[in-house]
Amino acid sequence: SNFSVGGTLTVNGNALLDPSAGVVVSGAGSLTGNGTVRVRGSASFDSQYTITGKTLDNLTVEYAGNAAQTLSARTYGNLKINNSNGVTLSGGNATVNGTLTLSTDLDTSSNTLTMGCSATSSTTSPGYDVVGNVSRTCTWGNSTWSFGNPNVSIKFNSGSPPNSITVNLVKSEPSGFGNNAVQRTYTITDASGFDATLRLHYRDTELGSNSEGGLTLWRFDGSNWVDKGSSSSNSTDNWVEQNTGITAFSPWAISGISPTLVKLNSFTATEYSGGKVLLQWRTGYEVNNLGFHIYREANGERLRLTPELVAGTAFLVGPGTQLTSGH
Repeated sequence: SNFSVGGTLTVNGNALLDPSAGVVVSGAGSLTGNGTVRVRGSASFDSQYTITGKTLDNLTVEYAGNAAQTLSARTYGNLKINNSNGVTLSGGNATVNGTLTLSTDLDTSSNTLTMGCSATSSTTSPGYDVVGNVSRTCTWGNSTWSFGNPNVSIKFNSGSPPNSITVNLVKSEPSGFGNNAVQRTYTITDASGFDATLRLHYRDTELGSNSEGGLTLWRFDGSNWVDKGSSSSNSTDNWVEQNTGITAFSPWAISGISPTLVKLNSFTATEYSGGKVLLQWRTGYEVNNLGFHIYREANGERLRLTPELVAGTAFLVGPGTQLTSGH
């Protein structure tokens, strides 16, 4: 049943305050300590703990409901997300200043989870994420900074990085990449003027046709997806890292298969005597294109006319090379 606190309710050490679903901790007193308080059922912290005073600096608030829950928009000391039905940040932004533990995903929706400069993160197998926005505003120095999952991290090696960085994660294939990327898109605050080490996380279930051994990081430069390579990777903890040549942020993808891109500028067909037709086409841009086949439609069916590929960039100038004109 509900209970009211008139004084100070201290939860310390290994102590666990674990009210049943539907139980409300209320009263004019205060809640404090360095132990753990659980949020059950479908409640948010603010709806289950209506007690007047709440000092959460050293407490761990664990969302462990048996239905979808809402993460209260407030500042937490330590925060643990442990609900397979889903936890979604609603009603504003939230901040974690201690340890963020992800035993399931956290969805920020259109809001932002801020990790303080002393905040750290951890996750349980197979690795969970903050889906949506994670922000940090710090003096970066030479430290490695996590953004949600501990294997989503940035370290600045040199240069002048921005004071504030937001990493957005969407669990779907990046726009314009084709169907060759891992099923997630990272968008990092658009900035340049530095050299950084970037590590991005993925899940095995998102690999599609990619082989883990060949995964690299790809950056969208405003026009094209550019392979930035990888300096190390880990197929157990599921991350890919590049520690050199990361000089700007924008959308990022993970892939082991190069995307094919062709921009067609013109295509003409000229008829000659004897029923002969000359086909000509020009491309304004190609990358990783093996070539072209010509088809003709007859009676609702497509018939291939070319016995072999008409060579594209991958044959003419090599894989990964950008060709800015073709004929």
